[in-house]
Amino acid sequence: AVEDIAAFAQGRIEALYARVATRTGREGAAYFAEKLRNDIVSDLAWELYPQAREVVLVRDPRDVLCSILASNRKRGGQPPPPDPRRWVEDVFQGRISTVLDSLHRRGDRAHLVRYEDLMLQPAETLSGVLGYVDLDAGDDSVERMLASAGEALPGMERHRTTPDAAASIGRWRRDLEPDLLEACEHVAAGALEVFGYAPAGADS
Repeated sequence: AVEDIAAFAQGRIEALYARVATRTGREGAAYFAEKLRNDIVSDLAWELYPQAREVVLVRDPRDVLCSILASNRKRGGQPPPPDPRRWVEDVFQGRISTVLDSLHRRGDRAHLVRYEDLMLQPAETLSGVLGYVDLDAGDDSVERMLASAGEALPGMERHRTTPDAAASIGRWRRDLEPDLLEACEHVAAGALEVFGYAPAGADS
């Protein structure tokens, strides 16, 4: 009864979003949006919704590592790993590999967005996303999205580990110790190449 269960789940999903669309006056919306893990869940979503679109947001793995370690220190709920280099090799590598494997499986139909491009060239990046999902990519649409994105969200400061977005880009150059940088570039070599990030020293 796998297909029956899938049909039931899909029906409930669509009923929920139909209600949301009605309450927000967006009955003609073309899409609903979900944030999904880069694993089999996204593969299943494509199976259930063949006309779906997928935006894969990536960030320089070295900056991702800095953010994880800084967040652990800031919140205190999860202490830094006792052996950071081993944690990079045993745990962090899996996180990055999952994203890379996901892109390899669905790269022919997904749209890759780099965090750095979204922060530094937001209008051009959002225009590309809108074009990919076949929605209005005109200046007015992009400006409305940018205005909405600029609004502060509850709890944002709790997650922030740099003063602003610009400071979060390339933070690995000042935050990562040489041994951790070496370990990170080793385990994330494939992702750095595919995502378009130069290894340390290559852009100097």
